[in-house]
Amino acid sequence: MAIGNIYLIPSCVKDLDTSVFGCLRDARDTWLDYVGIFVGILAISSMVYAIYLMITSNGDPQKLSLAKNVIFYVFIGILLVVAARYIVMIVMPGLSFK
Repeated sequence: MAIGNIYLIPSCVKDLDTSVFGCLRDARDTWLDYVGIFVGILAISSMVYAIYLMITSNGDPQKLSLAKNVIFYVFIGILLVVAARYIVMIVMPGLSFK
């Protein structure tokens, strides 16, 4: 099953001659890519929201504080997602990334 050039089911499901580890690697990489795309879209939209709050704050300290917190937590979230990807790589060392 594909959406554009993005395959929802790893190729190993269709090609049964690949190893089990290859199939697991494909499945893991596919879903980690989807999570990365989702987090990227969420981070960009959150940054746009924070910039909007800063622009429309008119010096209101509460809105400025909220905008700064949103920016801070977006960066923390991005760091956690990147760290989670490397934690998966450490936990499953035989299944290296593409």
